Amino acid sequence: MIHPETIEQLRIYTRQKISSAPDVKLIQEPVLYASEVFDPSSDIFISLHSTEANKDIGGLHGHDFFELNYVIQGNMHQIMDQGEFNTYDAGTICIMNPNVRHDIYVESENDLVLNIGLKKSLFTATFWSMIQQHEHLGQFFLNYFLAQEKSSDYLLFDLKPTDTMEQALDFLCLEYLRKESFSQLTMRCMLVIFFTELIRNYDAQISSRKFTNKTNSQIVALFNYLSVNYPTATLESTAAYFHYHPNYLSAFVKKHTGKTFRSILNDIKLSQATYYLQNTNMPIKDIAKDLGFSQLCNFYDFIKKNCGTTPLKFRQKNNISI
Repeated sequence: MIHPETIEQLRIYTRQKISSAPDVKLIQEPVLYASEVFDPSSDIFISLHSTEANKDIGGLHGHDFFELNYVIQGNMHQIMDQGEFNTYDAGTICIMNPNVRHDIYVESENDLVLNIGLKKSLFTATFWSMIQQHEHLGQFFLNYFLAQEKSSDYLLFDLKPTDTMEQALDFLCLEYLRKESFSQLTMRCMLVIFFTELIRNYDAQISSRKFTNKTNSQIVALFNYLSVNYPTATLESTAAYFHYHPNYLSAFVKKHTGKTFRSILNDIKLSQATYYLQNTNMPIKDIAKDLGFSQLCNFYDFIKKNCGTTPLKFRQKNNISI
């Protein structure tokens, strides 16, 4: 179990965040944006949901980030869009994509839920090579990033977490609260351990009440290929790898994802670029080279177009000392 002292520190931290946050007026299903709840330069947000947090939002709401809820002890009640109501016992893990509209509440002081918010870029830049190997997790995240029809999907893991998983969560929370040097990198490492244990131990126990596999296996294979070969991949080389004509591959991708081939490739490159700029001290020219930009000026134009600033200024504003 997560250490009681860690839980108490999280309770105090969450209480302070609630008291200092602006009042949320519920007019019509609000959306919580990462910029409103995440610390600057952080792609992870953590809070403790106890009875004190029941009225923090108080109605159906969504996010522009993924949310992971872990029932530490007691029960958690969750209301989903379309009126679905569920009660989860201790040990349950619920992962929701940003399209889900929901509200959670607990009934007593003995009911505790760990909320972990994860920015979308965290998955393509950090976890994808691991998660894509897992049938349900890989499909779940791909369904959000690539599916043309955006559905409100979530995954449930009804389990008793291993000691390693709980130790990873405990250390994750402590690093989040301490905010010391290397904390962001350490938190990512703890999440890698957590997801690794999830994948190793609980494949057979996954249940999904709303998740539907709409992503064609060919799209999954394409994304896997681009995730590895993005520095040199082109429409022509990718089509040749899959034995397609470039025109067919272009039309196929557009039909099944609503995005162009170039858009998907650029999304992957942007996730990698921002990760390197935020989390490493790698020279900008080396980052550009690793991402497949033969001319440094082209990389500058790419970052300027997508981030509104130069690579250097983006790094100065967002870089986490490691």
